[in-house]
Formats: sequence, C-alpha cells, structure tokens
Amino acid sequence: MEEASADALTQNRSELSALGQGARLEVAEFTKAIAQAHPTISPDFLATAVKAVINLEKSKSGAALLHKLSTLLPDDVDGLDQLLTEWSIKDALRVLDEIDSRISVIETIRRLADDPHTDELHTLHPLILRARWLFGPEFESQEYCSNATLQTVARELFNNREAQFINEKNRPDIVVLPDKTSCQLTGIETFDPADPTLTQLQNILLIELKKGGFELTRKEVNQADGYVQDIAASGAVSGTPYICAWVVGQKVAAGVAKDKTLRNESRDYGRVRATTFGTLVDTANRRLLKLRDVLATRYGSVSTDALLNRVFAQPDQGNIGI
Repeated sequence: MEEASADALTQNRSELSALGQGARLEVAEFTKAIAQAHPTISPDFLATAVKAVINLEKSKSGAALLHKLSTLLPDDVDGLDQLLTEWSIKDALRVLDEIDSRISVIETIRRLADDPHTDELHTLHPLILRARWLFGPEFESQEYCSNATLQTVARELFNNREAQFINEKNRPDIVVLPDKTSCQLTGIETFDPADPTLTQLQNILLIELKKGGFELTRKEVNQADGYVQDIAASGAVSGTPYICAWVVGQKVAAGVAKDKTLRNESRDYGRVRATTFGTLVDTANRRLLKLRDVLATRYGSVSTDALLNRVFAQPDQGNIGI
C-alpha cells in the first residue's frame, strides 16, 4: 500500500511541486488513505485520483466541488463522465447559462404579469425590453443596437407626447409615456450593397408595452400603425428598413386585428402585431422546447426576487432609473 501511494505521488511530482507544503502533506495523506481503503486499486487509477486532488487543491472551489462529487449517485457520476467526454466545461457552462437566462426571463414574466402589485415600469417592462428573442427568432441577433439615427427618430416620435426618456445619455431609445406605456426602438445596421463604405438600417424593432391589466383595443394597434408609418416617412432613416412593431398588454379586445401588414406602392415595409404577456411566455416556453416544464422543480423553488437578480445580472443594458 505504501509502495502504491509512493508511486502515485512520484508520477505527479511536477504537479505536487507547485503546491505549498501544507497542501502537499494533505495530498500525501489522501493518497495513503485511498490506498489503505482500497488495497486492490490499480496504480494508474490511484495516480489519476492524486492528480485530480492536486488540481482541486489549486482551485479556490476545490473543496466545495469535492464535497459535491462525494454526494453524487452512481448514475449521476456516469452522466457527469459522459458530459465531460462530449463537452468542455466552458462550452457546457455557456449553453447552460444561456438556457438558464432565458428560462429565468419567462418564469419571472409569468409570475409578474398577473400580479396587481407589480411595479411594471421597473420590473416587468425592463425584463421584456431586454429580451428581444421573445418576439421571434429573427430578433435573436446581438447586432440590434441603439444608433444615432434611431435616437433622432425616437425623439421625433415621442417628444410631443410628454414622453420621459430613460437614461437619455445612454439609452435614448427607451421612453415612458404618461399612461405608463414604455417603448423601445432598436435596429440592425448593415453595409449598403451599392456603397460598402456606408451603413444603413436593415430592420427596425419597435416594442410598445402597456401597463399591467391593460386591454389592447383598435386605438392602441392603430397608434402603433401610425408609429410605423411615421418612422418610414420620417426622412431620417437611411435605406428602406423593414419595421416590426409589437404592442403588448394584458388582454386583446375582441375584434382587434392581431397582425397587420403595412404596404406602400412598391413593397411591404412594416408589420404591426398585438399580443399578451401570457402569449409571449407560452410561445417562449415552446421555443425553448418546454424546458421550463421539464425543469419546473428547479425554477419553482427560486424566489421571484432571486430570479430578478439573476436576469438583471446579465450584461445587456443598465438599470432603468427614474
């Protein structure tokens, strides 16, 4: 047993030298304990175990990880082995963080949308305004931005309606209207094929969120229709971007058209859609392959405040401070 432990330490001599004296003694004690508890353990397995412990000693989270590993069931150990065989840790974390971020968004919206005590302006609306993917896969791109042209358009659209611009220096594309409606105007820029030295807007996304409990009527849809027409006719927009407008409320009144295409003499240039917070959540859940339902236990036990902190910790936009 002593010979096996000595061989395992010898095989990891270079890694051991990077540790402090106290850590080296701990690794040696661990190696002896393993060899005594499992006399038939293979030398290669023991050497591998020693190397793993050395790496844990080097890590700040090594002790916590070792404790978690000690509590895993055999099936979980096999699953972890398969995961590490097929994925790198960084890739797995990147995927899981993205899924967690999106499920956290829809779970928080689901909880807050029907709560009459929700501070929509500071919680529900910022959640949706920072998650363009809720409105369709075409808005997944990270290239959506607030550029100088859209800042000018936003001011022209909303300044005469007693709008309050939020953090105007940093995000002049987000405004709040007197009825607690919040709007966001963002777009994708691309190079002009006719002149690659210049950029022009390719798509514009307008999101208009009504306060909680609000029922959308023809008035709200027509108002969004007017916004799209005003943007297209403003003269401030370079190129001929396609303008997508969404109006979101608690309900949509009976008889209201939920999807409207705007066309001029030459082409379709815009689209206006009305939907509810609930429909956004249901659609997002289906787009995420109903992972929210599969992981119901994980998210059901998390408090709403914890979910909000998790979502707003993602580096997307600053807090709305008014």
